[in-house]
Amino acid sequence: NLLNGTLKKLNGLDPVKRDLKPFPLEDSLLWFLEEWKGFPRRGYAVRERDITYRTGWLFRSTTTVPFGMIQHSELSQGPVSRKLGLNHLKLFTAGGSGNLRIAGLEDDEAQALRAIIEARTRR
Repeated sequence: NLLNGTLKKLNGLDPVKRDLKPFPLEDSLLWFLEEWKGFPRRGYAVRERDITYRTGWLFRSTTTVPFGMIQHSELSQGPVSRKLGLNHLKLFTAGGSGNLRIAGLEDDEAQALRAIIEARTRR
């Protein structure tokens, strides 16, 4: 088969006999370090015309969403988050490419932030 022969040449492995592990230890350790060290870097800023969210330690990300692009917002909780009194605020934007999710907000903070965002999107 031409495709199998090409794959063998590209990476030296038989594509059918690869040993793929669903969650290798290295990936789990990297995820843990990213969450643990990245948590203090998480933060948001509500400015006059937009909201900015920063996250990450190794893989850093800063996302800014103008209030004019936000279509609606949603608060959600899973069972663990509910037990801990935490919420996830999701902001959905026009076009869907700039959606933003701010995780780990306490109940009061999430409600207040959502109210501020909704008030600024109605201008």
